[in-house]
Amino acid sequence: MTSVNNCVCPVRSTPSAVNCVVAGDANHGGPMSDQWELILHHTYAGTPGVIFDHSPGRGSHGVAVGLSDSNFHTDGAAAGSGAVSFGRGKRIRVTPTKGWTTLRGIRGEVICRPNRADSGGRLIHADSFKFHMVGGSVGLDIRTGTGFSRFFGEYPSGVLPVQWTKVGFVYDGIATCVITSDGVPLRTSTDVPLHQVSPAANVTIGSESEADNPFDGQIDDVKIWRLDPHFINNQFTGRPVPPDVPGCWVSWGRKFRDALDDLAKENSECPAHIVKLVNELVTVATAKALTHSESSRLRWLGAARQYQDYWQAGNLESISPILAGLESDSRADGLDLTALPEYQRLINDPCWKRLLETAPLMDCDVQFIDMLRGAVEA
Repeated sequence: MTSVNNCVCPVRSTPSAVNCVVAGDANHGGPMSDQWELILHHTYAGTPGVIFDHSPGRGSHGVAVGLSDSNFHTDGAAAGSGAVSFGRGKRIRVTPTKGWTTLRGIRGEVICRPNRADSGGRLIHADSFKFHMVGGSVGLDIRTGTGFSRFFGEYPSGVLPVQWTKVGFVYDGIATCVITSDGVPLRTSTDVPLHQVSPAANVTIGSESEADNPFDGQIDDVKIWRLDPHFINNQFTGRPVPPDVPGCWVSWGRKFRDALDDLAKENSECPAHIVKLVNELVTVATAKALTHSESSRLRWLGAARQYQDYWQAGNLESISPILAGLESDSRADGLDLTALPEYQRLINDPCWKRLLETAPLMDCDVQFIDMLRGAVEA
């Protein structure tokens, strides 16, 4: 086991753990926006009452509740875009079937028009998050394993715009929440450590799930993304490598799974326990780095972007000094992530120690190993 820039990088266990610095890029549509996976897209155009999910997974179709054909309009924010009028007892119920059990971070956009400057109401209501317009502001509530967090972005005028407006939010599950209106941030919160979003089994559009707090206005378009849980692994396998390296990692993966199976035979709770400890450490450590100071935040985000660029180009020799410099600068700034209780719990955990004893060595991806070794020795 080695620690590279305080990210736990178990050379003899999960290889993509070294990409943990990339997971800390709290972006909201930018060079790394491909880490967001669209899991719901409603347009409300077409046959009244037929609510089709246009996201790639097609797993979030809607059912009209309390809505008549007259509530569906051909035109919305644009000609032919379609829109729905909401109000008391009117809502769209979604039973998610794909992509909602692992959210971690979440992002949403709603094109809507309140009927009055003092109206508003709930735009989206899910088990783990609520998005609304009210009292001259746009608000977001997030439920995590530790409770609710609440964020508000206020309009400078103090009243809601009675016009078609695209309101949105980004909650990265680590250290940033941004609330926007027509692409302009109303509020950006980076000063408090955040936590991963809880799963959502039920989603309601246009009101709360039991028809409370209905949105007094029209909704044209709804999009919801989650942080793609496969993003880091895809990034890890996406770099140019010699022909024999992919097969090497496949073979290593099989051996690693065998090691986990053997560990489970010794202690059935160990595999899940290790996953829990690693996830806690990565989340807390990244949040700490991104909220320690503004200089720390910019340093980590800049390193993440450089890391990804070099990784995708196969230029791993340039990554080692980035990781080493990040650790050195962080310590100079008074940030020592190895002192975190989560780090100490992991490296001293009997299950973790046993896994490191039995996990297979990775010795055929020389470029990757040299990168880790260079970062540690720098």
